[in-house]
Amino acid sequence: MSASDSGADEARREHAKQRPGVAERMTQILDVFAAGPETILLEDIIRITELPRSTAYRLLQQLVALGWLRNAEPGYHLGVRSLSLGTGGGASFDHLRAAAATALSRVHIETRAVAHLAVLDGPTVRYLDKIGGAFAESVPSHIGKKLPAHQSICGISLLARLTPEEVDTLIPQAATYPLWELPSLHSTLNRVRQRGGVAFVSASRSPLNIGVVASLIPLRHGSTAVIGVAGVGLERVDQIVPRVLHAARETAARMDRQIA
Repeated sequence: MSASDSGADEARREHAKQRPGVAERMTQILDVFAAGPETILLEDIIRITELPRSTAYRLLQQLVALGWLRNAEPGYHLGVRSLSLGTGGGASFDHLRAAAATALSRVHIETRAVAHLAVLDGPTVRYLDKIGGAFAESVPSHIGKKLPAHQSICGISLLARLTPEEVDTLIPQAATYPLWELPSLHSTLNRVRQRGGVAFVSASRSPLNIGVVASLIPLRHGSTAVIGVAGVGLERVDQIVPRVLHAARETAARMDRQIA
C-alpha cells in the first residue's frame, strides 16, 4: 500500500469518526420538535439540523414508521410514542391529577361507581387516580396499575384518538385479544371515534360483570388522558355517559386554566 493510499484510508476513518451516527442524527431531528412548533416542515428540519435532504427525509420516514413522528401534510408532528413519553413525568401527572380531582369526586358521587383517571403509556393504559369510597375494592384496579390498552375500556377510548396505522404500530400484531380481535378492534375504535372518544361496555358483556364508561379528556394539544367510571353490575351505561363526558370536559377546562 502506498503512502497516499494509507493517508486516504486514515482520512476516511477520521471522517467516519466525526460523522454523527444514526441515533445522534435522529436525536437531532427529535430535538427540533421538542423546541419548535407543533408541525414542522421538512425544509425547516434540514435548515436547523444541517442534515442532507436525502438523509433527513430517510430518517423522518423511519421515525414515522416507528411511531415517533406523524405525517401532517405538508409537515410532521410528534407521534404516539413521543406523546406517551411526554406524559411519563411525575410533574405533568401532578397537574393532571389536580385538574381532575374535583371532577372525579363528583362523578363518583353522582354515579355511585368507581371513578378513574388514566393515561396512555406506550401500548398500555396506566391508572393515575381512583376514587370509589366504599365501592373501591369492588373494582380490581389501583393507582399505578398498567393494563394492555386494547384490553381496557379506558384504553380503547385512548386508542381511538390514534389513526389505524398508529394503532398497528403500537399494538403488536402477535398480541392476543381476549376482548377484541383485529380487524374487530379497528371496527370498535371506529365506532368510538364516531362517538367523540366515548367507549363503554355493560356489565352483562364484561367477563368480570363490571360495566364501564370512559371518555377522552379533550386537552388542547390532543388527549392522552381519559376519565372512566366502573361498577359491578352496571348495566345502563348509556345513562351515565353524559356525567362522564361532563367530568372529562371539566378536567380539560381546569387544565387550560392552569396553562393560561
